[in-house]
Amino acid sequence: MVPKIEVSVCVADVWTFCILAAINAWGSNFEGNAADVLLATISSYLNGQRVVYARHTCIVNSSGTGKSRMVDELSRKVITVPMCLREAGTKGSTSVALFLAYL
Repeated sequence: MVPKIEVSVCVADVWTFCILAAINAWGSNFEGNAADVLLATISSYLNGQRVVYARHTCIVNSSGTGKSRMVDELSRKVITVPMCLREAGTKGSTSVALFLAYL
């Protein structure tokens, strides 16, 4: 059964809840081994004896699944430069054009 949402709940309240949840997530301990698996995967790509098509990767999953938190956790072990590039006009704050203009 789908819970009913009260009509009095406004969009601002929902956004505030989501933002606070994201901020508070960084205050708790990281759960699982996803950051270690990511480091092992990247390390295997850097092995000169391994034939790979390209030495880059994308991290794709649904919103709120911990992609940014995993990369943040990885940055505690190795120097990390996270980037989130989006096509101009799509949702999000960083566009490919902005990144290329910076270069």
